[in-house]
Amino acid sequence: TSLTASAPTVTASEFKWYESQTAPDALHTGATYPTPALTASTSYYVSVSGTNYCENATNGRKEVTVTVNPAVASAVDITAQPDFIICEDDAAAIVFTAVPTNGGSTPSYVWKLNGSPVGNSTGSYTADANLLRRKSIISCTLTPSIACPVPATASKEKEVHVSSCVIPVNPHIRGRIK
Repeated sequence: TSLTASAPTVTASEFKWYESQTAPDALHTGATYPTPALTASTSYYVSVSGTNYCENATNGRKEVTVTVNPAVASAVDITAQPDFIICEDDAAAIVFTAVPTNGGSTPSYVWKLNGSPVGNSTGSYTADANLLRRKSIISCTLTPSIACPVPATASKEKEVHVSSCVIPVNPHIRGRIK
């Protein structure tokens, strides 16, 4: 992360970055301060000097606050209605629904069936059951609309099985058995 200061009204401006309002020694001199890796919100103080402009007194340094948002774990799962295992001719369609964790209020989705993009960017996709193979793979990639999702996108894939589902016939026997 880098912080950049500017002072359009100061000619030949020189900036000094400090760790506190009253610190005697500057951390860095220059318009852009490359901060160390930050794990918590931190404040720095910057002063400016230039042609015919003396450096700010310690109480005149400007505070610059860097806010570090915590990482938020995101994930996605997939449900299927009627199910991930169906019999041929039992269902005309299967509705796949994304179940996000920390997706935010306006997440987007990418659906794929057997590796090819399908559907739209909504939280569900309806597949024509006749287009499914005996074993198909449905996948969903979630792009959360929250700050600092980890990972930035989350994916899930599941197998869909279409079976012939032969139903045994119970014969009806008439007559007497001797």
